[in-house]
Amino acid sequence: IDYDTYREELPEVPVDEWRKKSYDVISSILEAGESPVVENGSGLDVDLASALIGSEYAKIVNNAGELSYCNGPSHEGLGLALMIRDRERTFSSDSAPYAEYTLECATTGKYRMWAHAFMWGRDRSHFDISIDDTRYTDADWLKPGVWAFSCENTWRFVPLIDVELKKGTHRLKVHFLDPMLRLDRISFTACDALPQRL
Repeated sequence: IDYDTYREELPEVPVDEWRKKSYDVISSILEAGESPVVENGSGLDVDLASALIGSEYAKIVNNAGELSYCNGPSHEGLGLALMIRDRERTFSSDSAPYAEYTLECATTGKYRMWAHAFMWGRDRSHFDISIDDTRYTDADWLKPGVWAFSCENTWRFVPLIDVELKKGTHRLKVHFLDPMLRLDRISFTACDALPQRL
């Protein structure tokens, strides 16, 4: 981690204090990948950078070095997001690197899935999502053309799709198609609720 790069986010904090806090946050994100994401009272929140740990519960697959991390706005600006580092590289749905996570749903029900994303540029899909064996693309999203939010040039929660999940274990995959994307969280909420603030 290049602490000097992240340091620019919080210039008023003494360097040693900032480094300690940053280290603690990054450690907690990675440690979250050592177990399944368990539903809490408001849904499920997946810190995508937890896949950097490479465990059976959170890992990066089909990567060949393409997926990397960058700073993200979660955890008071000390969080991490995932991205494709090579700005010239794009992928088809079949060849895209992806991050995979184990989810544990406490109840059977309908959930709204959200992506906390920063996108820019091309008017094409930047990512796909798979839940268990079902793949969802921007043609399936609640508001087709999720990429349209890229014109805002800011981080925002984007509603993706409403899905029925049964109580028990599920596999979430986030397929990265385009380098003009940063993702730091996927959240599942009740269909009439908003995701928790970061």
